Amino acid sequence: MTIMENIPDPEFKYVFKRIIYFNSHCKDLIIKTLKVIKDEILKTNSCDTFDCIVYTDSFGIYCNNESVINQFERFLVSKLPDNTLIYPHYIVNSVNFEDIRRFQTHTHLPLGRCIIEAIQVIKESIDKFTMQNIFLSFNGGKDCVVLLYLLQAVLDELKYNERIKAVYFQSEDQFSEEEDYVQSTINRFNLDLTIIKGELKSGLQEFLKENPQFCASIIGTRQSDTGSTKLQFFQVK
Repeated sequence: MTIMENIPDPEFKYVFKRIIYFNSHCKDLIIKTLKVIKDEILKTNSCDTFDCIVYTDSFGIYCNNESVINQFERFLVSKLPDNTLIYPHYIVNSVNFEDIRRFQTHTHLPLGRCIIEAIQVIKESIDKFTMQNIFLSFNGGKDCVVLLYLLQAVLDELKYNERIKAVYFQSEDQFSEEEDYVQSTINRFNLDLTIIKGELKSGLQEFLKENPQFCASIIGTRQSDTGSTKLQFFQVK
């Protein structure tokens, strides 16, 4: 599992960090390999701040240069045997949604301000439509995964215990790894999932015809995506 986090606040020692999980029985190999790679990286890059910290089943790479961390991970993957590292859909650690909500207090960070705004929009959506009339558009991509975590954090705060309704618009060119990740996320969050194969527009029309109670969909997207620059938080179709 890798997590990249940009922390511009000067009180933090490191600007970038990445946490990578590994099989616990490989810890000695990980420590040895990290030392070799760190020495190689330091020879080819001038890093004011660069460090590795090994934990029980993970290690952190810390640096002021994001490209160095990316280079470090590429070296690491090339030197380690298969199945040494563990990637996100195999991680079963529980999610502390309180930590997600607590990030709203970090108003001095751009990410903190974005989380505040996103949570406010989610709460407003629930107030307007109720969860019985909302479904989550989910395909396992980064945007909808982030949205799922934020939505679950809000529902956890509201003590909402019903399953989230999600719709997966499945394309024909999905990778098997994507399908594995979608399935593991479904299981982890106990989603009430409907899979619709084929074209999005016709699939959505058929879903709404069979489920007329749904009047709103929560969708994760980025303003930099094609056609998304002018989208509003609440978009009527």
